[in-house]
Amino acid sequence: MIFILFFIVSLMSQSAIDASPDNTFTRAHKAIAAFLDQYKRPITILDLNPQDGFYSFNIAQNYDATCVMLTDPEHAPALQKRYTSHQEPDNVIVLSHVMHEPKLLHLADCEHFDVVLALHLPDEKKKLLTIMTHLNASYLITDLSPNEKHILVQKNNGVNGVQLLTKLPTTNLYAFTLNKSYLCRRTWFDSKKKNANYHIVSSFKEKKLSKLGGIVSTWHKGINLMTFKMLNGIIPGKKKIKQAITAIKNQKSSDWLPHNIIIAGTKATLIDLIDTNRKHIPTFPVPQHILKLIYAFIEEDQIHKMKNKWWRLRNDYYRWIRQRKN
Repeated sequence: MIFILFFIVSLMSQSAIDASPDNTFTRAHKAIAAFLDQYKRPITILDLNPQDGFYSFNIAQNYDATCVMLTDPEHAPALQKRYTSHQEPDNVIVLSHVMHEPKLLHLADCEHFDVVLALHLPDEKKKLLTIMTHLNASYLITDLSPNEKHILVQKNNGVNGVQLLTKLPTTNLYAFTLNKSYLCRRTWFDSKKKNANYHIVSSFKEKKLSKLGGIVSTWHKGINLMTFKMLNGIIPGKKKIKQAITAIKNQKSSDWLPHNIIIAGTKATLIDLIDTNRKHIPTFPVPQHILKLIYAFIEEDQIHKMKNKWWRLRNDYYRWIRQRKN
């Protein structure tokens, strides 16, 4: 009840998201803004049907957020054109990949999002809504007809933590609580584990990652570089990603590998800098030959070659670490 009252009051205030001339879109923008206004920390948004990117670009402009747009390849050029010609914010990511069940479920194993937007889905994609409720996220916001809402609720309400939270005022948008709070894969290439060794504790005020050994660290907005590559990330471009990694190359780590690099638009963050499970391993800035291999991994577009480059990079890095220890 407190949540609903707060939400309605927020909706009545001036929205942080730009208004659209269309009343339906304007109401949706304001409702989403009222929901996002509850966050008092950096957030990561997954937009599953970005169209021209209006929602994500506006959220990125007005919030401390990284907006990840997963778009069909046929619509990717329009997003690239808007990004380059309209001076859009740099805290956006575009993944150009067909949206289908296997990849969505794999994405759910590797990443956690604060809010998933599934808006104005065409009919052929609405069949994926049940799959979307399995995404690793705190909330799902989607627009549904009363009948679609009834079917989705009947199929999913109470299943695996999914709950209908509320209907967003003055819209046909519904917010679902997904309550997913763990990662099943450490990297995209790792096998799925039944035991959740990576727990996520998330609220509107803070977000933490808890690992084996009692290690607790702050969750960083964005997505893993491995995920970006495996889902054909096109924004930011390869040059900007390499520049972002060059900017942090002097940070010391005992595990300077792509799965420990978070991409948040044109900024990169190195994670796992403090890991007591690896305290016996010395920390170093990234060696030049490993940095070149990371760049080669970023440049590769073919999945099988990317995987080969990843294994070579991993093996060469750990061999180099062993030599430093000796």
